[in-house]
Amino acid sequence: MTFRPLPIENGLLADLSEDIYPAQVFGWNDSDLELVDDATHFGMVTEGGAILHDRQDRFRLRAGMFFVAVDRCRLSAPGGKGLVISRLGYRGCGRSAGRWRRADVCISTAARIRCWSARRAGASRA
Repeated sequence: MTFRPLPIENGLLADLSEDIYPAQVFGWNDSDLELVDDATHFGMVTEGGAILHDRQDRFRLRAGMFFVAVDRCRLSAPGGKGLVISRLGYRGCGRSAGRWRRADVCISTAARIRCWSARRAGASRA
């Protein structure tokens, strides 16, 4: 497989909704971004800052910060830039019997992009 870099532009960058692990990749660059229901969104601010608005609160993010949000949310990012991978049809980073399950939200592009792995994040194995 060949790695295919995606430029960070506004809106949908890659649509993998027909994949075995359906996902969409979004970018924002000095603009707002609305994210859909029935998905878990894994994002990173690459430049500047952003404010993540969910149904209950808002969170100020700076360059280099990651976030995970479930269901509908919005990023407002004047002067900010970043990337979001939305795992469609998946809600949350569940826990089972006190241990993290491996959240298999890998997606396929020209290369496999692993956007979350509880094992790599340092969680213990079941």
